[in-house]
Amino acid sequence: MNFSILSFLKDADTSTKVPWEEKKYTAGETIVVEGTQGMEVFFIISGTVDILASITLAKEQQKDKGIARLSANEFFGELSIFDNNTRSATAVATSDCEIAVIDGAALLSYMDSNPEKGYQVLFYFLHQIAQRMRSNNIRANTIMEFYLQEQGE
Repeated sequence: MNFSILSFLKDADTSTKVPWEEKKYTAGETIVVEGTQGMEVFFIISGTVDILASITLAKEQQKDKGIARLSANEFFGELSIFDNNTRSATAVATSDCEIAVIDGAALLSYMDSNPEKGYQVLFYFLHQIAQRMRSNNIRANTIMEFYLQEQGE
């Protein structure tokens, strides 16, 4: 499927029903903070963004660890529009970025009322989410291998 989020957002019909704005972020600038509320979806037009998870170690010491580096034509922030939960990670620009910030509630409403276009958007999301899950499975297997070797199994 050849689908472009930017073309979708700029479409005459979509642009009047799904508000979005292009924002610029500088390297090192925080875009989204883990644990905060939000219904926006972020689509990277240019630049790179690190996705960081806060991990609590022994003695309640917290560290932010990178779980993904995203670049142009990738998105983040989509989970909160589907589960209405707080942000599960922090996003930080690792280079100067241009990002389309999309009103997630309006996007969901538009997808409901326009199922054919909604399917394309949903398929686009699911394709990238599936790729991320495959990468996470590889990471989990690697961690399990290290753990089992450490345990002598």
